[in-house]
Amino acid sequence: MVIQNGAQGYSYDDTALLSANLHSINASYPANNVKGLAYLDGAMYVMQHIFGTAVTPAVIWGSALNSVDQVGDWDPLDYLTAQIEPDPGVALDKQLIYVIALKQWTTEVFFDAGNATGSPLQAMMNAKISYGCASANSVQNINDILIWISTNRSASNQIVMLERLHATVISTAEIDRLLNQIDLTVVYSWQIKCNGHSFYVLTIKNANLTLAYDMMQNRWQQWTDTNGNYVPIVSSTLDASGNHILQHETNGTLYYASPNYLDDNGVVIPVTIITPRWDAGTQRNKTLGMMTFVADQVPGSLLSVQVSDDDYQTWSQPRVVNLGNKMANLIHCGTFRRRAFKFTRNNNLSARILSGVELQFDVGTL
Repeated sequence: MVIQNGAQGYSYDDTALLSANLHSINASYPANNVKGLAYLDGAMYVMQHIFGTAVTPAVIWGSALNSVDQVGDWDPLDYLTAQIEPDPGVALDKQLIYVIALKQWTTEVFFDAGNATGSPLQAMMNAKISYGCASANSVQNINDILIWISTNRSASNQIVMLERLHATVISTAEIDRLLNQIDLTVVYSWQIKCNGHSFYVLTIKNANLTLAYDMMQNRWQQWTDTNGNYVPIVSSTLDASGNHILQHETNGTLYYASPNYLDDNGVVIPVTIITPRWDAGTQRNKTLGMMTFVADQVPGSLLSVQVSDDDYQTWSQPRVVNLGNKMANLIHCGTFRRRAFKFTRNNNLSARILSGVELQFDVGTL
């Protein structure tokens, strides 16, 4: 296993444990590398963004076959430059049997051509992608699908997904507006799979924002901690049993993540659902006689219900319905022309909050 932080590189195995700095073993091991490594056909590749004293587009160096930490493993001739465009390198990754060089405005693709001298890699000229990478820390490889914050010379920041060398913008117009001119100084990204759903999670700390993309449903969500701030997780991995482990950004604490955990390290997770404004397709006043709640029937599961009749400016005093009742309902729910609903649960019971809400109403006059 090879690990590197841009300035230093190391190898690790169960016998010799952590090696010395690879550059101290072999002076040809490149310094000033971008984030990411790519393993292809027995060789390990890194991408350098400073060559000597000059900032270069992107120089990709390869190791010897199946060895990275011995003298001579990094041949000073085993390199090539990603130079279809002159933009500097940002991150390196792999997809299928290709090395992917993410650069500032563009992305280039390389395959193993088996060259006898120099680098065995060769550029796929017709596979160049006109999306670059705005933050190396936003790159995630999920089931051999790459996702990252992209940019190019003519577009603002977007989220791009690369699948089978085909790039698709997956951010919505609303997400694009959030990313426009945002401060990307501190970016975290990680991934998690829960109940069959794979999530790409992106945190932009200086915007106090965590976004999660459900790859199964092609849907974006905003995630927060229990105080409504960004989720302070920087990375994720799996243990030997396949359990998800998340790492905290400041104290390094490791947490197991599972739908079987009903609180956040002992703190109850509040859940709030706010609906769009609803008018039943008519401008007339509606008198809401009863609301019936369709949910898992679990004793002690209490749901707070509030309404707003002034476009989310104010909310009514909360009314509480017990979802543990056989017929969970509220009666005498007032008159309105257009209304939004807010549902809040603040307990750690294992239950689906709502499958639906049935409204019994009468339509009045304008």
